[in-house]
Amino acid sequence: MNAPPLLGLGAFGFALVLTPIVRDLVGTWGWFDQPDHRRKLHRRPVPRVGGVPILLAGGIAFALLALSAGAGGGAVARALPYAWKLAPAVLAMFLVGLVDDRVGLQPWQKLAGQFVAGSLACWAGVSFTRVAGYALPSWFAIPLTLLWMAACANAFNLIDGIDGLAAGVAFIVSLTVLVAGVMLHHSGLALAAAALAGALLGFLRFNFSSASIFLGDCGSLTIGFLLGCCTIVWSDEGATPGAALAPLLALSVPLLDTALAVIRRVLRCRPVFRPDRDHIHHRLLAQGLSPRRVVLVLWAASALAAVFSLMVCLASSPWVAATVALYCLLASVGVKRLGYVELRAARRVVGPARLLRAASAEIRLGSLEEALARAATTDQRWEAIRCACRDLGFARASMRAEGAVRDAWLQGSGPCAVSWTMRVPLAAGDWVNIGEGFHSSVEPSIIAPLAALLHRMMGPKLAPPSREPAAAEAEAPRIAAVGVPIALR
Repeated sequence: MNAPPLLGLGAFGFALVLTPIVRDLVGTWGWFDQPDHRRKLHRRPVPRVGGVPILLAGGIAFALLALSAGAGGGAVARALPYAWKLAPAVLAMFLVGLVDDRVGLQPWQKLAGQFVAGSLACWAGVSFTRVAGYALPSWFAIPLTLLWMAACANAFNLIDGIDGLAAGVAFIVSLTVLVAGVMLHHSGLALAAAALAGALLGFLRFNFSSASIFLGDCGSLTIGFLLGCCTIVWSDEGATPGAALAPLLALSVPLLDTALAVIRRVLRCRPVFRPDRDHIHHRLLAQGLSPRRVVLVLWAASALAAVFSLMVCLASSPWVAATVALYCLLASVGVKRLGYVELRAARRVVGPARLLRAASAEIRLGSLEEALARAATTDQRWEAIRCACRDLGFARASMRAEGAVRDAWLQGSGPCAVSWTMRVPLAAGDWVNIGEGFHSSVEPSIIAPLAALLHRMMGPKLAPPSREPAAAEAEAPRIAAVGVPIALR
């Protein structure tokens, strides 16, 4: 099977020649990526149509080898009809990126164009048809295919933030797909991956630090789209669970960066498509690594993911889960080292311990409401409040009602330091004070509902019976305006 090496070498040579030509040509047209000193930190304007020489180099090498009578030409010629059928989809994705590079597109316009390109790829026959040997219905397979292609395209678009990063990761993934194609004896998959890998390697000569040409959206979107198509074929050719998971692992570095970006922005209540400077490469830069070192670290991470993907593809069923679990463990350690505040906050909020504490606090709050509803005297109400506040973790509770003040320390055998005190106003100047200690563990989400419950349940019961209704109604706005003041000590 000598066609893939020949095709890769040809694409590499054409990329070495075409990239500086395209770079200088578009430079005369003024097609530059201008630095803005916020997200785009390169020092000078740089041409950003790297997708042009990559596609030209791969296409020319493919066409010349198909026309040759030598070794490898027959295999390429047999794959040529399939390549022509897929060409409209690739061209559509390239045009979406090129228009975005030149005039800019809204996120929904880019997504619409990506789904059009994905639909053309489905028409060409690139679609999930089975997973781990199990056939998929078309109503599920086609949407899954469109989402996967869009995810891959946007993943490489988002990770393209440092010289050589996206192109290098794509080169590693292309080599992985090439090896998978050889292992599966799928000549078309191996040829496509070889052409892309060769063109990317030649382009990296001019894209690595410091870059004289950028991929641009026309390059990153098209490369991600092509790799998405290749991994679909890879997944469909395998009949084991490992073959279904291997493409996901191979693309895990850009896909993980995209997933983290979506999670971060959702947790911060920001638009998902609004760009920021908090991607994985930005976090590594903030930790003091140089741009070149960041690229090398992420190349190494992508190479490790490639090794795991091939291991999963080759592993027997009992070892697939263990291999994937090991990779997930390593990935989680790496993500933790990035120090995302959003993920730490999410773990605190949705962790099992936090959910159990919140559920327990809600149960105690419901029990307090029932106890206050049953209580007939002020002493019984105070006892219900004291017990509930103790169980909820508060350090001190006090209540003024019917001219008397009741006070209790709830944790330990005597007074302790109180970090803050909350006063809940009741009727006729009465109140309930609740304080939390520095070392107590009150569930934060229960504080406001507790204050609202005490005001609702205790206020009417402590109102003087002789008070006129009009007077009570007149005072209601004042109580609402006072709210629940919190005094921090």
